[in-house]
Amino acid sequence: MGEVRTYFAPWGEQRLAAELLERHCARCRALDLPYETTPEAMHAALAQVPRDRREAAEHAAQRAAHGLSQMFGWKPDDYSPPGATPFGPLLSSHHEHYAFWGGRGGMKSWGVADALIELASTRKERIAGAREHMVRIKESSKELLDEKARGSRWANDWQITEYELKNTRTGSVIFFVGLSGGAAGPEGVAKALEGITLLWTDEAQLVSQRSLDVILPTIHKAGSRCVWTWNPGQEPSPVDLMFRHTEPPERSLVTSLMLEDNPYIYRSRLMSECRSSFARGDTDTFRHVWRGAHLEVSDATVFPKVASGYFNFGALPCRGAGPNVHHLGGMDFGYGGPDPSAAVGLYLIMPGAFPSDVPEDECRPILYVANEGVAQAVPNHELWKLAGKTRCQGVLCDSAMPLMIDALNASGRVSARPAVKAPGSLHAGIRKLQSCDILVSPECPVALGELKGLRWVTDKTGKVVKPLRTIVEDHCVAAIRYALSEIEVSTLENGGVDYV
Repeated sequence: MGEVRTYFAPWGEQRLAAELLERHCARCRALDLPYETTPEAMHAALAQVPRDRREAAEHAAQRAAHGLSQMFGWKPDDYSPPGATPFGPLLSSHHEHYAFWGGRGGMKSWGVADALIELASTRKERIAGAREHMVRIKESSKELLDEKARGSRWANDWQITEYELKNTRTGSVIFFVGLSGGAAGPEGVAKALEGITLLWTDEAQLVSQRSLDVILPTIHKAGSRCVWTWNPGQEPSPVDLMFRHTEPPERSLVTSLMLEDNPYIYRSRLMSECRSSFARGDTDTFRHVWRGAHLEVSDATVFPKVASGYFNFGALPCRGAGPNVHHLGGMDFGYGGPDPSAAVGLYLIMPGAFPSDVPEDECRPILYVANEGVAQAVPNHELWKLAGKTRCQGVLCDSAMPLMIDALNASGRVSARPAVKAPGSLHAGIRKLQSCDILVSPECPVALGELKGLRWVTDKTGKVVKPLRTIVEDHCVAAIRYALSEIEVSTLENGGVDYV
């Protein structure tokens, strides 16, 4: 990991090196103790177990410490460690662009939200929180900013409404926009941005070149600046190209942030998720999700074109209802331990749902993954809570787990039945997904990662091996297949819709 960094321990205010914390966590796992257990209590428990279990715990601790260099050894070529206060320049410097990129867990959005609340609490600012697509206010960064305002020392100065935040002492206002502008396009948003002092664009990897071309000239007030936060996507996005692959705009400050740059990683599940992802052995997906790499697309990629964004149901004459829009739910059960259960809610939008002037034979169905729930070690009597995250009344489930299906139905809160399975059903389900244009809500990061990361098994030369077999984690993908299991492939061969 390079220089010695310290992180907040899960049991108190102490800060320790990651190697020591990894050893502690490994011993806690071996002893079935929570990570919040103090070292003194953990060592006392270790002394009470049989010798073979104690030795196993120590071996696990050594492996965990050694694994750090393997997990964090690879970094993008343009990564450079940030300073001690990477968001400090937002408060004091005079750059025009602040670009924060990197892998998951680098606290990019969290740190920017903190800085913006401090800025707007100490001087008058007019701030626009933006994303490329925003049909509803909950699809913005408002909830995060609300939380930061309420938890700040200036909490009494903030007036929080459904659509904006106002500071009654400084006169600052924070409001939210979708840069794509829906049917009106970016031009329809530009007027709302006139006069702002700061534009924060989160999930900037989704921003189109058209939005950049229209919006950037609008941010022209003296002293105004733009803040960008993003995780690199499947291929270089316009924002990547603007800040990382060419000479960035003048007066730009570009900062890369990785998981190890976050001192709070042991206060959350981030390190657990990172370890589990690394243990699955899919290097490309791990580097994409956690290390800020672009996800390489090859012939082995099962779903080479997966988009992230919000579906605009307002563009449909039926407003999302009717026989050509199917709201479906699916659920895959974990086998215990680290193997998670996954529930997914999705919409299948058929060609007939779109305006009549769109020829059905010129487009494909849209599979919109709208909701997900993923959790480990869920007791049977609480599975209904996970199923509820699909926002569907009924879910189709893994038929290999009849007791879990019975538990869902016994709750009285959700209707569950086994998915249709037959020889070749896995490949048939994948073909159904491949026949659609797949759009995944930004609120479904696990499903997005699985769909983009799913690969066919290849030989040493990279050639796809037959019979076809998939590798890497696919619990959400399985849940999607189950949700679609009662729809015939033949109904999906033609048509589809464009999405906003």
